[in-house]
Parts: sequence; C-alpha cells; structure tokens
Amino acid sequence: MKDLSKAVEFLFSKLKGKRAARDYLRLKRVDRDLTNVKSGDLILDVGCGLALDDFLYASKGVMCNCLDLHQESLKMAKSWARYLKTENKMNFILGDALHLPFKDACFDAVVSYSAIEHLRCGYDKWIYEMARVAREGGLVVLTTSNRSWFFYPIARLYSKIRIIDFEYFFHYDEITDLLERNGLKIIAWDAEGLYVYHIFPESLYIGRILNDLLHKLEEICLRKFPCLRKICGRFGFSCIKKSNGRKMNE
Repeated sequence: MKDLSKAVEFLFSKLKGKRAARDYLRLKRVDRDLTNVKSGDLILDVGCGLALDDFLYASKGVMCNCLDLHQESLKMAKSWARYLKTENKMNFILGDALHLPFKDACFDAVVSYSAIEHLRCGYDKWIYEMARVAREGGLVVLTTSNRSWFFYPIARLYSKIRIIDFEYFFHYDEITDLLERNGLKIIAWDAEGLYVYHIFPESLYIGRILNDLLHKLEEICLRKFPCLRKICGRFGFSCIKKSNGRKMNE
C-alpha cells in the first residue's frame, strides 16, 4: 500500500478552486476522526462522493463501505482505489442514503462528510438511517453547513444560481436536535470555515500558500475565541449511538 496521507493530499491537489479548499478542511477533519477508529473496524461513509476521506481510513486498516447515489463519482473513486492499492479495504455501493441497504447495527462507525446539505428534504430520515446501521456505542460523525455563518447570504445566493450545490443550511440547535432525537449522544463538536473557503485561486501556487496561511490563522482564532465556532461555515459533530435508538414511527 502506498503512503496514503501523501497520496490523498495529491488527490486533493487535483481538485481546483473551492473544492480543493473545502476538501482540505475535510482532510484535517478525518485526521481527527481517525483517533476514534481502529484497524479492523467496519465503517460506512454515507454520501461518499469521490470517497477521498475513506482512503485515509483504509490506510489505517479500516474496512470502508462507500455509498453514494452517483455512479460517476463511484467510478472515479474506484479508479483511485486501484491506483492507491486499497481495493481490498474499500467497497463501493450505489445506494440511497434515505434507504440504506444494510441491516440494523452492523457498522462500528458511520460517517457523512459534507453531504446531507445537498438534499432538499429528508434530513431526519438521513440521520435516522445513519443511527440505525451503527452498532450500540458506535461512532457516528456528521459534518454539514451552518446557516449562522456570517457569509451565509452570499453562500445562499451562490446556491441559488448553482455556483455551489448546497440545498440547505442548518442552525446549530436544529442539527443537534436531529442528532439527539435519533438516539445519538454528541460527545464533541467543532467548526471550520470562518471565512469564504476559496479567497485565492487554488490553481496558482501562491494562491495555495495564501489559503494555507488563512487556514492556520483560522485555527488560531478558533482556539483563542471558541465563541466564533457558531458562525463558521461548517459544523462537525462526533456522536455515540445510545442503546435506546429511535424507531422511525416515533
């Protein structure tokens, strides 16, 4: 197996503009989440897209099930898995996040990075399904967009004219209520994206350097002033599934 950390960073570098900057933040997020999983664990990534996050999990010996509704994304992810020699640690599944094709309590961890906001409805069912397939005491991780972000009006305009493909932005209380209602205990949360992700063009070397400096400045600001987390662009929640999981008809 190749050096996955370097390889995945290389793959991220191929995603220009806002995708590269946004996925840089996701890469750092996965680095943190890796401390909660161990070799041999079975993980499900709901709405995996290009499955970039899962290459890092695979590098730790975790068996990754990567589910998405878009065949083209899965096709590209499979080609990268062949290049990185991770086919034996990754399964690619064409499926619907609102109707996961798995039995109850079959995964050690269930994650979903920057995916739920692409729906127009069905957010409760999405989180319910994540909780349903996680084992009792298993890890459930969700990241999504924040309606209280101070750039929200601009982001919402961008989504309307399809510069970005977000359909929904969550309030903090709204998303935490959805998580807790579905039998998930929040053990930690953080935030990222204090400013517009792609101020400088990622296609230029100097643009990547400047964006990297801004990311580091953001980290310092969030450490010094934790209250700023609630006006960042994205939330990240780490949860544990409680024993009394919710039934869908409740």
